[in-house]
Amino acid sequence: MKKIICLLGVMTILFTMSISVFAGDVPEGLLSNDDAQVFFGEVLSYNDDSVTVCPRVKIKGDVFTGTQQHYDKPYPVGDFKVKPGNVYLFTYF
Repeated sequence: MKKIICLLGVMTILFTMSISVFAGDVPEGLLSNDDAQVFFGEVLSYNDDSVTVCPRVKIKGDVFTGTQQHYDKPYPVGDFKVKPGNVYLFTYF
């Protein structure tokens, strides 16, 4: 009887420890998508709805350096505050 209870306890622990993980494919998508843009740009203005950027260094995509680009719904990744005048890495699909 003790063996059955022990076996059921171990099986319960194993089943409750299994957690589903859903991984993203953002880096692979940026590499394989021909329309993706990757560049370093200086933030000219920023709010939660839009960002205006001046691209400085083009890494990939149809990016024109030295011009103002406007993007809607920015999604900063990381624990920092976006400050106008700073240069950041931008990606866009």
